[in-house]
This record gives sequence, C-alpha cells and structure tokens, in this order.
Amino acid sequence: MSDMSREKIYGVQRSERNTRLLRVKVLRAIDLQRRDFLGGTGDPYVKILLQSNENRNLIIDSARSRAIPKTLNPLWNQDFIFRVDPSKHRLAFEIYDQNKLTKDEFLGMFFVDLNLNIPYESAEQPLSTKDYPLLKRSVLQRVRGTVTIGLAYMNPSTTPLTPGSAEIDNNQQNESGFEIIHHRDIPETLTEQPLLPGWEERKDASGRTYYVDHNTRTTTWSRPTGQA
Repeated sequence: MSDMSREKIYGVQRSERNTRLLRVKVLRAIDLQRRDFLGGTGDPYVKILLQSNENRNLIIDSARSRAIPKTLNPLWNQDFIFRVDPSKHRLAFEIYDQNKLTKDEFLGMFFVDLNLNIPYESAEQPLSTKDYPLLKRSVLQRVRGTVTIGLAYMNPSTTPLTPGSAEIDNNQQNESGFEIIHHRDIPETLTEQPLLPGWEERKDASGRTYYVDHNTRTTTWSRPTGQA
C-alpha cells in the first residue's frame, strides 16, 4: 500500500458527513476498439468521473490516468483515491484514445455503483479486481474490450490493522464481485481512562472508534490508557 499522505485525494470535502476514502486501481484494458483506420493502434487513457446519483449530469470531480502509447492492450496500473458518499455517488470510467492534433476519440465506458459491499483494504488480503465490458455512449458507436479495476475502502490509516480487527471470508462474495471483509466489534472498556499525551480519539465513516498516535503517526483500534 502506498503512502496516503503523498497521494492526491479527489472527490468531496472531508467535512461532508458519511464519507469514505475509496482506493481505485486502474489496472489494464484488453482488446480495445481500433480507431486508426490505417491499421495503427492508439494511445489510450482512462478518465474517472465521480457522479451524483440524483443528477447523473453533475460531475463532482474527475481524475485521469496516463496515456499508454501505441497499444490496444494498455497496462496503466495506477492508483487514485476518492472521498465518496456511497449512498449518493457512483463512478463512471471513460476510455479515450489520445490524439495530439484532433479531438480525443471515445473508446467505451462503464459504471460502478458505490452503494454495494465494496471490501476494506487489508494488509493480508490483496486488492480484489473485476473485469468490466465497455459500453457504448450512443447506438452508432463501435466499442469493444474490457477494463480491469480494483476497488477497496481505505482503513483510517495506511498502517496494518491491529490483530483481530478484521476477519476475511474468502468464500463469500457480494453482488459486485468483490470480496467482503467483515469487521469484528471492538469491546468498549467499562471505565474509560484519559488518553495518553499525543493521542486523539476519532470515528471512521462506519462509526467505529479508533485512536491516532500523533507521536508516531500510527493508529490502533484499541484505546491506549495508563500513565505517560
């Protein structure tokens, strides 16, 4: 996992309620439609659009991958982070052939509903991926090929989870095709002691309490107590 502090975060503001950080890994495409009628290939790239579910014409934010030159089977392998509200947003992926002299040509698109059980990141579990067939934007367009992406919601920190904080069921999959990570309930202490100096209590998007150690810049699900 990469260092989140060095990655740009797209999407809505942190102050908005019920938001989560979603890691989007754009991996590759296979067998894209040829647009060069002279027998050439293309320079394909991916544009990721964060859309409102209520108004699909409203683009909240967008990101773009690099263009891979002279191929119909590009390997991007790029990560993007979006702050989203799963109940209000969806992602649209549009693939284009980059042209320096003319308008970039549309190669296909697909959508991802975020109001599904997308798994959480785990140090023990690689990012689950899924292939999406490309769709037309109009009846007259010719598109072909598939795009492979990975999706996972990010934990409060990019540091590994504390032991026992997550349980992975490798046999269970949800309707989105991504594996589900079940989070166990963390027992609360009956009598809370003051936090140690430099610690802060926070809640993630699911309402679970976690603790930030500003001294070491790490997090834990367990409440740190005792004398400094």
